[in-house]
Amino acid sequence: MDRSSKQNINKHILALNNALDQMDLTDIYKNFHLRETKYTFFSNAHSIFLNTVHMIRHKTILNKFKKIEIISSIFSNHRVLKLETNFKEETQKHSNSWRLNNILLNNEWVDNEIKEEFKNCLETNAKEHTTVQNLWDIAKAVLRGNFIVIQIYLEKI
Repeated sequence: MDRSSKQNINKHILALNNALDQMDLTDIYKNFHLRETKYTFFSNAHSIFLNTVHMIRHKTILNKFKKIEIISSIFSNHRVLKLETNFKEETQKHSNSWRLNNILLNNEWVDNEIKEEFKNCLETNAKEHTTVQNLWDIAKAVLRGNFIVIQIYLEKI
């Protein structure tokens, strides 16, 4: 006899389901596997299987996911969810690193600007409570920022 449809539903579960519905949230795994019953955790103490891992997301972004599956683990009684997305990676990689344009060092105007900024930086930050390491880090950040500003300015001219 199948009792799964006549199962008593806890009032906390009902409240959670109502809250999820009101906020238009859904469990991604349940959307992809409506009639499938797989579990993510086995309790040896109670000899029961449970779903302890849920991926709750807004219903409007379900089309961004390709596939979701439960991955078994031989080392643990927990399993994990593997989610594949439809996001396309950009073919062009953007670099977040900055390099000093050495040609700027040969420009006398740039040299004077950097010296003036460095002098202002030291006057502003060289206090008795400022450590040498902090002063060095501040100076590097200020100089880098000024070189970037100058380089952008010269490129626009």
